[in-house]
Amino acid sequence: MIKKIKKLEKLSRLLNPKESQREKWNSEILDYSNTFINNLDASKAFIKSKENGKEIYNLDIEEQAVELASLLESTTKNIDGVGINPASGGHMGYIPGGGLYPSALGDFIAGVSNS
Repeated sequence: MIKKIKKLEKLSRLLNPKESQREKWNSEILDYSNTFINNLDASKAFIKSKENGKEIYNLDIEEQAVELASLLESTTKNIDGVGINPASGGHMGYIPGGGLYPSALGDFIAGVSNS
């Protein structure tokens, strides 16, 4: 049993990336976030498309890692680019409970620290 636990422990360490990987991911997420925020003035409150974001279902949960850039591209196309955009200045259906950058940073810290 101890051998099995040690093997699983070694495998679980792969979930904690090295600082260089974290910095790469941070940069990609920051670029995505800045692009999203910088385009809010031009974004519509509702976007209808032919595919309507259905390509997101082509992203299967797999054993092998997927590049973050690919996931962000799919998010931009299939989530940000279709349907209701509550972050848009033109969306007046309700007062969204988020979408504020400082709030997102707080959520990030809470997620990282799991406090």
